[in-house]
Amino acid sequence: MSSSDSTISFDRQLHFGVLAIRYGYIRSEDFFIALKTWVANKTLSIGDILVDLDALETDDRGVIERLVIGNLSAPAIDPLSCLFEAVRPFSSSFGLALRGMKDASIDATLDALDRMRNECLTDDPFRSEPMMSDMSVLRSKSVQDSGPDLSDDEIPIPRFTYLDPPDAPETLGMLGNHRIVRLLGEGAYGSVFLGFDTRLHRNVAVKVLKPNVGDSAPARRRFLREARAGAQVDHHNVVRVYNVEEKPLPYLIMEFVDGVTLHQHIKNRGPLPFTEVLEFSRQLAEGIAAAHDAKLVHRDIKPPNILIASGANPVIKITDFGLVRVTYEACISESDEIHGTPVFMSPEQAKGRSTISFVSDLFSLGSVMYTMTTGRPPFEAGNTMAILRKVMSETPRPIHDFAPDTPAWFVDLVSRLMSKRRSERALRIGSARNVAKFLKRKRIEYDSGEMPAPQEVTDDPLNQDTLEFENG
Repeated sequence: MSSSDSTISFDRQLHFGVLAIRYGYIRSEDFFIALKTWVANKTLSIGDILVDLDALETDDRGVIERLVIGNLSAPAIDPLSCLFEAVRPFSSSFGLALRGMKDASIDATLDALDRMRNECLTDDPFRSEPMMSDMSVLRSKSVQDSGPDLSDDEIPIPRFTYLDPPDAPETLGMLGNHRIVRLLGEGAYGSVFLGFDTRLHRNVAVKVLKPNVGDSAPARRRFLREARAGAQVDHHNVVRVYNVEEKPLPYLIMEFVDGVTLHQHIKNRGPLPFTEVLEFSRQLAEGIAAAHDAKLVHRDIKPPNILIASGANPVIKITDFGLVRVTYEACISESDEIHGTPVFMSPEQAKGRSTISFVSDLFSLGSVMYTMTTGRPPFEAGNTMAILRKVMSETPRPIHDFAPDTPAWFVDLVSRLMSKRRSERALRIGSARNVAKFLKRKRIEYDSGEMPAPQEVTDDPLNQDTLEFENG
């Protein structure tokens, strides 16, 4: 990757940048700034440009270069496949920002990766590419979810060298005061375990930053920011963060939820009964409102990030604040990278807006309500780019096409939540708290048998005089 090599392909440039981002050496914003310079002068390498920008130390560049060489040098390795595996954990719209460079060599690489991605797609309409966060794996081992079976028999458990020796049979080891029982899942940045708090005698979920990431100061800062953001939200409809520790690696102690994801619940049952849709929507709005009260935007509200705690009265629990940004920290937002899952993201996220406000979560809330009612996501297409285009410009098929008995007021509410213009969502909805209050009232009316017939609903359903949101 030195400046003397003017023939380095974009495949290698992208691989270098992705590894540097993944291991916490640079932010994606640094990579895109360097890439813009590279497009104008391809005699320089991304690594050289990052060093010139003071975004990367020379020694760190050497580490990333050795990783790239090591990944691509084996004779049996297909470089494109290796690059594809490297890119997979990143936001599905990472490629959209790259397309914005309008460079033939970049487009050629992305076209090849898109072909490879399409070959990996399944018939699952909810499927989307893995995101940069990995908290949606919090679930019971006994529950069969949409991903691979994570039982010990199905997945070889790696040796977690940072764990202390186990104090009980058939466990993996100890982490502080927590007995690590089994691995629940892994993502690009962390591993999530079922743990047992030996002091308080309760099950917990333990998220540990991976060693190859945890040694990076930027990654540690992001991890701690995630922990502090999640800990600010204390609400029964949000997975609670109990504690955060920094040694031997940064890790979170969280509420363990024994239940199924909303994603799997819909896959198993199809369209949900309207009473269930109404109650789940209310609880989801309550959880989102609690995050907004703490000045947090979730950014990735979707069925796999919503748990249904088992019990006589199911409770909705929102997981994964890995994509949260504190609103006053907009200046540190990775502006060139779009966070969120394409099927449920807001149009402003799909367009790559650098500042995402509370009303973005309202759009995602509406998308989830649509999915619960119809049994299918609002936007479906064969690839990510096509889904993004639909999110930005198309209206979903009417709910009544799939669920003709749905009350007109509910259809109108979903339509307002899914307005393409965020200023319209702010004016016609106002806040998640408004939605929660409105749905609570409708649930009382529904239970009492006082619900009017759909054609009799003529009044504006929402009170719009509470919270105001930025419309910029």
